[in-house]
Amino acid sequence: MTPDIFRRRLLDRTVRAALLGGLLAKAPAAAWGADASDSSDSSDASDSSEPEDIAEDFAHEIWDVVVVGSGTAGLCAAIAAREAGARRVVILEKLALTGGHGILSSGSVAVATRRPQSEDPDADIREMTAEMLRAGGDLARPELVRKLARESESAVAWLAGMGVNWRNVRYRAVGSVTARNISTGSPQAGYDYVSALSRRAVAIGAEIRHNTRAVRLLTETMPDGSVQVVGVRAALGGVDDRGAPSMSDFPARAVVLATGGFGANVGMRMKYAPRLDATYGTTANPNRDLLDGAEGDGIRMAEAVGAELVGMEHIQLIPYSGGRLLDFVGGEIWVNDAGERFVPEGVPFAELARIVEDTGNRSFWAISDATTQKGASLGVKLDEAIVREAATIEEMAHGMDVPVGVLRRTIVTWNRDVKRGYDTRFGFPVQGVPIAKPPFYYGRETWSVHFTCGGVAIDEEARVLTARCRPIFGLFAAGEVTGGVHGKDRLGGMSMTDTFVFGRTAGRSAAEWANATAKLREGTAAP
Repeated sequence: MTPDIFRRRLLDRTVRAALLGGLLAKAPAAAWGADASDSSDSSDASDSSEPEDIAEDFAHEIWDVVVVGSGTAGLCAAIAAREAGARRVVILEKLALTGGHGILSSGSVAVATRRPQSEDPDADIREMTAEMLRAGGDLARPELVRKLARESESAVAWLAGMGVNWRNVRYRAVGSVTARNISTGSPQAGYDYVSALSRRAVAIGAEIRHNTRAVRLLTETMPDGSVQVVGVRAALGGVDDRGAPSMSDFPARAVVLATGGFGANVGMRMKYAPRLDATYGTTANPNRDLLDGAEGDGIRMAEAVGAELVGMEHIQLIPYSGGRLLDFVGGEIWVNDAGERFVPEGVPFAELARIVEDTGNRSFWAISDATTQKGASLGVKLDEAIVREAATIEEMAHGMDVPVGVLRRTIVTWNRDVKRGYDTRFGFPVQGVPIAKPPFYYGRETWSVHFTCGGVAIDEEARVLTARCRPIFGLFAAGEVTGGVHGKDRLGGMSMTDTFVFGRTAGRSAAEWANATAKLREGTAAP
């Protein structure tokens, strides 16, 4: 193996993220590019080079807010909690890296823009809300969807204030229905978000404890029989004198669950969707040879204290593990074994899955050319022959074992249609680029588990709810651990927006609860 191929494997197969995360576990500020002057702002939080058993030293002190999970939702929650006045905030991360699925994401972010000078300033907010409700069906809670759309723009501005440099180009992400997505323009924009958020969290004094796996919520039963969450029990990664996992409690006034979904837990997903057996990898681990921490930890812990679970059977599959190289609509075409386009490339993923299943096949071909910027996976997909290059359409047709004439006609028709702006195959306007400049890239596309739409029920303040729609005191949640935001299906770019909006909300709500309970315990609350 050449040094260049070895380097690309490290970068493209997320090992780069794992290595960076390992550095984070030892020195967060340095790993995120902060200079030495930043360390004074982060106190002992930036000095994670001490032994992991420092958790034991602080375990019996009261934290204002404990956040479980260090993905974009968890980082947003920790930052928002500190900004809202919570003094002691800690993030518990079970892995040796910060970032969760967010650091692996291509980073499409859906945004609704308010236009104060127009006749209808909130038109785009209503349009984004309507798009999500159509996709999510009756399981998408309108009040949560409206909140996500309404606060998406301010959440993006919030991240810009932390150093995220948004590219001022709107595009239509794969799986979305309109061109409302933005990113930093990087193939791995999720890394940019996690970098900025992690740097901010550490700078303002939030602590990150790696290799600390939350296993149970600590509760108190109130006089009226209701339950209040008062902390988290966690395994610290080591073992005690008896060889059992070393455990420690983190007492807290408020807890935020931001543990992600359950896509990597085959048993759990088969409980709700039996067909999704171990033959399906996840987009974070498509070949099932890497680590994916989305195991449903937060859902399990919340359910154990009475949380309602909603929409658990709705698990999103996307074409990811094969020939797809782009995250926007219009740069590639998808064709069947006859060499013909069989679906508009911008359909929501649930509809695409139904169409593909109707063909009796779990795969199709994805084709692009040299003119478009490819995702970070290109190198490893070429190395492993998942994607191949061809100098001509004829060579590509032979490699795909499809009729040359049919494939050439498909591509010629596509090129003509995008120039005219109208898709004659499916009968509606289209925006895209011609597929004309070699080398051509082609590969067989297959399905991976990407997103679990169901999870813990929450309200607009990110409070976790019981089956009777009552909040569980002291418990909040954000991101993929929750259900009801996306309903039956998630549109492209909406999950990252979800983590920003509801992560921020959960942090604020948790801080407000922590501050209020602290005053009550001190006897200083107003009568």
